[in-house]
Amino acid sequence: VVEYFTSEGAMPATLASAGISTGVSTANVKSITMPAASAGTITVTFTSKIHNNGTINLTPTVSGGILVWNCTSGGSIPAELVPATCR
Repeated sequence: VVEYFTSEGAMPATLASAGISTGVSTANVKSITMPAASAGTITVTFTSKIHNNGTINLTPTVSGGILVWNCTSGGSIPAELVPATCR
C-alpha cells in the first residue's frame, strides 16, 4: 500500500493493485481483503485458531504526505490477542 501510494499518489483500490496476494490463507488467517469502499484499508480475518471471524483493520490516512496507519479490531477478539496499538 505504501509503495503504491508513493508511486501513484493515491490509495490502491484492490489488493492486487497494491501487490498483495488475494489468495492468502493460513492456519491462523482466514482471509485478507481490501473493502472496495475503503481503498487502502486492509482487513485480516482470523480462523477459529485465533478467534473465529475476528478481524484487525489497518487503515491508512495521509498526514503531511506520509501514510499513517490506524489499527482497530472487530469481532470481539479478546484484548490479549490484539496488538496493543489496535486495542
